[in-house]
Amino acid sequence: MTSAPPSNAAMCSFRFPDQVLQRSISQSRSSGFSGECFARISASQPMRNSVECNKDRHCSGFDTAEAIPELSIYASESYFNHATRLRRFSMRMDGFVSVRADSQGGEMHTRPLVFSGKRLEMNFSTSAAGSIQVEIQDALGKPIPGFALEDCPEIYGDRIQQEVAWKQGSDVSQLAGQPVRLRFVMNDADLYAIQFP
Repeated sequence: MTSAPPSNAAMCSFRFPDQVLQRSISQSRSSGFSGECFARISASQPMRNSVECNKDRHCSGFDTAEAIPELSIYASESYFNHATRLRRFSMRMDGFVSVRADSQGGEMHTRPLVFSGKRLEMNFSTSAAGSIQVEIQDALGKPIPGFALEDCPEIYGDRIQQEVAWKQGSDVSQLAGQPVRLRFVMNDADLYAIQFP
């Protein structure tokens, strides 16, 4: 529940291309957006510089050809002088926790699960040299014909809803309603979420 600012509070207005954030100074101070303190919580990078390359495309940094929905966090920064900056930090949607494999590679196996969808989608990110492959197994861990690891081409990039496809296509509805396990073979990649829509 938001309350109206006091009638004597000065108003601040920050303009961004698609939105206007307007808060009273007293509300900003009470909710921690005072601009008087800035602390770097961690030195590690929360986001990977991921690119998709081929011989016809320039490879330098984030892929901007496809807009990726993201969360924006705005913070003020001051280094004990009179210069204050407003910074925008962005994070991928549903990107707070991931299963990560480094460049040495790794695997993740799920417990047996039952789904009711027609395809498998994943939210993932790889480096330019990284990849993910997916295998669907029966409840005992044996690969299901047509959904084995060698049937799944390497998937790379940075997608929030990537449909997984095998040589025979992406339709997994024939496996719906029965227990299966998923095996993810990853190389320099993060897997954030999966779903069966």
